[in-house]
Amino acid sequence: MNITRDSFGNWWCAQMKSQNLYSFGNFTFFVNASIDRFDPNVELRMYTEGGDDETNGISIDIGRLGQVASSAPDLWYTVYPNTINRSIITNSSLIPKLDGTYTTHRFNWWTDIVIFQAEYDHNWVSDIYRQFYSYSTPASWTEFVPQVPAPVIISLCTYNGSAPLNNQNVEVNMQVVNWLQN
Repeated sequence: MNITRDSFGNWWCAQMKSQNLYSFGNFTFFVNASIDRFDPNVELRMYTEGGDDETNGISIDIGRLGQVASSAPDLWYTVYPNTINRSIITNSSLIPKLDGTYTTHRFNWWTDIVIFQAEYDHNWVSDIYRQFYSYSTPASWTEFVPQVPAPVIISLCTYNGSAPLNNQNVEVNMQVVNWLQN
């Protein structure tokens, strides 16, 4: 996937959307990119989109969302509720300095909880010793976990349509995308 600038100065982004709808299961994404060094205006999103009005979605976002401070969070986990007008759960972290470009990102979507994990290297099976971040929705949020089957979408884009601050093209390789039903 690439973000590129054409000869007219326009920036072009990439997005892939599954034709199938998926629900409860383990969604694993293998990424090959320097995600710890993304430009502040670059964002990689791996998500499901099951509803309108910010409902029934689960998202992993990598990027500083336009913030230039090096201390700004650049790993975001968001769960959109199954009901309109309920709180959206968001948790963020700072990606540690990585020794390489291979990372694994996953969310495990159950009927009553969503568990997120980020790990060094490419790992088919979750390995606590390779994790650099994890998060799960709180027990108080059980009844709001998304319930609607949804497509899986991967998007490499610029934040709010802003060009990369460094004016450089961006490339992200997605090695494997996998879904295992719960």
